[in-house]
This record gives sequence, C-alpha cells and structure tokens, in this order.
Amino acid sequence: MSAATYRRPVVIIGAGLTGLVTAVSMQRAGLTPLIFEKKPHLPHAKTGVALWGNGMRVIDRLGVGTKLRTCGLTTLSSEIVNSTDGRVLCKLNFSEESSGHVNEILVAELNELKQLLLEELPSESVVFNKELDSFTQHGDYVDVHLADGSNVEGAVLIGADGLYSRVRSRLKLQMSHRYAGYSTWRGVTNVTNLSKEFPLQLGREIWGKGRRFGAMHMRTGTLYWYAVAAAGNGEVFLRPFKKTLLNKFGDWNFRCGEVIDATDERNITRRGFNQSLGLRIESC
Repeated sequence: MSAATYRRPVVIIGAGLTGLVTAVSMQRAGLTPLIFEKKPHLPHAKTGVALWGNGMRVIDRLGVGTKLRTCGLTTLSSEIVNSTDGRVLCKLNFSEESSGHVNEILVAELNELKQLLLEELPSESVVFNKELDSFTQHGDYVDVHLADGSNVEGAVLIGADGLYSRVRSRLKLQMSHRYAGYSTWRGVTNVTNLSKEFPLQLGREIWGKGRRFGAMHMRTGTLYWYAVAAAGNGEVFLRPFKKTLLNKFGDWNFRCGEVIDATDERNITRRGFNQSLGLRIESC
C-alpha cells in the first residue's frame, strides 16, 4: 500500500455491533475508521445482548469490558427445564475454567454496549443518516458513493450492514438463505418478585412443543427475555406482540405470562430467522 492509502480511512458501512467493534479494532491498530450508518440514530427500543466468554475477551481487548461489567450482570449457570412439569433437562455451569479461561455470560443492554464503543471513537468517525449507494474500486483505494450524492475515498471498504448487505450485493456476492422455521421475540422488563422463577446469575430456558421461553438478569431488577415459536415462512405477526405472546406462553410455568405482560410493548422486538446457505459469486 502507498503512503496515501494509509492516510485514507477504513470505511465501514453499518453502525451495528459488528461495525462498531470493527471500527474500534481498526483504531487500536493505528488506522482511521469512518462509519456510515443509514439510520438517523441508535434505536430507542431496549433489548439485551448475551456475551459469552469469547465475546467478552474481545470486549476486554477493546478496553470497554470493565465499564460494561458495571452496566450488566454475569450469568454463571444455565438450565433447560420442561414447560409442563418444571423438570430440569440440562444444567450448565459457566464459572468452571475451560481451556485456561473462565467462562461467563454477561447480559447487558445492547444500546449501552454500543454507546461504550461509540465513546471509544472520535465523534467524526461515525456519521448517521448516510446510506451507501455504490462504490468504485481503484488500484489502491475505493471510491465510496453515498445516496445523498457525496463520496469519500477509503483505503478499504468493509460491509457491516447486515443480512441483506448492500456492500455484498454490489460485489456480486449473492448469499442464499433458507427460512429456519421459527420466529423470535425479545424484551426487557423491570421485575421485583420473580427471584424464585428467574434467580440472579441463572439463565433459565423453558422448553415446550415448538416453543421456548428464556430469561436472564441484565442487572438486579431488570430481566432480559426471549421467546421462540415455530412459524410458517411469511407468517405475519402484527403489534401489539403481547397478545400473540400471551396466547403462546401465558399459561406456562415460571410465570412467563407475567414477564411478558410487565414488558413495555415498545421494548419488544421480533424477527424471523434465516439460515445462511453460503455465497455464490456472480460473473461481473
């Protein structure tokens, strides 16, 4: 690479978790990251993220692990139980050492993690409300064209723009997807009287026929939960999600219905799941 290439920024499309982690990593390596995010700001809805030991080791290396641990709560063990009789089907202990590392699952609010990563970057490194249109590859740099007509030269271009990546499509890389056969909902709610059903530092997942419901604490008094149910491809689920969820889980053991009912509808998100079947390169 030429000296001019090193002076150009590493352009990253997408300010999700992948884009932000990549940007902080680039900065730690002495490069200049520049993120373009098509949304005007971070999402307002609260949702949790469960970071396993390998993920936390990355967060620690980026310098935000200590701060994140003050925002979240470590889950030390997990169990899977039967939805009908509460029988324990499987139990795992994450606090045991494995391959020289202490395993842990840290549950935190996703936006808090994103904000910590943003604070590691100069304010000019992340530009919201900027959408990728196309790009042109030159000898040792890439010219990135944005939807508003502006453009920027980058040393490289990294696509961190999700399942339906515009960067990937512009590279003629077509990823095949297959619907996995289920839909999932996630939520965050404040709880004060569910210590028996969902104890601190224990992740509990309840299994029923074609359905699962799990929860773990993000902090004392705040529960991150998720619900999974078999659903047909293209099946439509409209808000309010609570009605659908209570129909599916309202009568389950461990007071799952109370957890759902206590959640602000605005803090419930939903998505269907697709399995990636690999990349296919089209001729240019």
